[in-house]
Amino acid sequence: MKTLIFLFVLSFGLLSCTADLDIPKPDPSDDIDYSEHPRHSEFSDLLLQYRVKANAPGAVMLISRSGEPLWVGATGKSNLEHQSPMQINSQFRIGSISKVFVAVAVLQMVEANKLQMEDKLSSLVPTG
Repeated sequence: MKTLIFLFVLSFGLLSCTADLDIPKPDPSDDIDYSEHPRHSEFSDLLLQYRVKANAPGAVMLISRSGEPLWVGATGKSNLEHQSPMQINSQFRIGSISKVFVAVAVLQMVEANKLQMEDKLSSLVPTG
């Protein structure tokens, strides 16, 4: 249980250390258009190829590169029953992907000698 708590707290700590991206948070009624992006066609094709290869009903992709404008795209359906189109601001459940992220982050920190697998959460997180 302590390990689970440690991994949970560690994941939030690691996420808070990353640089913030200037990602727009559009209102659902907003219609932001990235079609003028210089690589819009290329990125749209890549997103569609990914969706087809993954056999996913829909997908959203954000590309942020230094020196290039932000690009966000969506393809497919967000709800198959209602045939709702995927939007760039569609919300997703995170599911179990955070477990993989935390495991990789912990192992990278162990590899960098920043912590040991035997470390206790109480020794890493200040109390009260």
